[in-house]
Formats: sequence, structure tokens, C-alpha cells
Amino acid sequence: MPSALDEQSQHPANIWAVAARNTSAPPRLIRLKEVARRTGLGRSTIYAMIAVNLFPRQVELTSSRSAWVEAEVDAWIAERMKNRRYQAGIRRTAARRKRKAQAA
Repeated sequence: MPSALDEQSQHPANIWAVAARNTSAPPRLIRLKEVARRTGLGRSTIYAMIAVNLFPRQVELTSSRSAWVEAEVDAWIAERMKNRRYQAGIRRTAARRKRKAQAA
């Protein structure tokens, strides 16, 4: 039976943090404008995704400033790209099966 700690370690935010720790360079922080530019997401979408743990959480620098760990954002982007390839493969396979069924 998986423990709560195992379940917590599989949480997406924790996976991004692990990916960020696996780099040898010191962590670099990027501001919201750069996060939005890299991801193509808008400000409200980024915060909405953070609220449901679908995007890395920001680091509070001061009471009015925050930033994101660059490696965590990069890991999130890489994960999305990996999922895109997987989903594209599923769609191609389904389309191929549909064409075969129609031809028969």
C-alpha cells in the first residue's frame, strides 16, 4: 500500500521540483512576464493552473514580488512536450484503425 509520502512525491509540483534539483547550475528565478512568454499562457491561466497544482508554484521574493524557478518551468514545458508526442501517437493509431474499419 503506497504511503502518503509516496503519493505526495508523485504530485506534479514535486516532480518539477525534483527536476529542478537535478541540474548542476544554481537555481535561476524568472518573473511572470518571462514565464508567460516561455509557456504562451496568460497571467490568469498561470495562476489558475497553480491553484489546481497543474503548474509550478512561484517563490515569494518580497511581499509584492514573486518569481518562478526556471528549471521547474522548463521541466513543466518538457513534460507538456512529452505528453504531446504521446497523445499524437494515440490519435494517429485511432485514425489508422478507423480508416481500416471503414475500408473493410
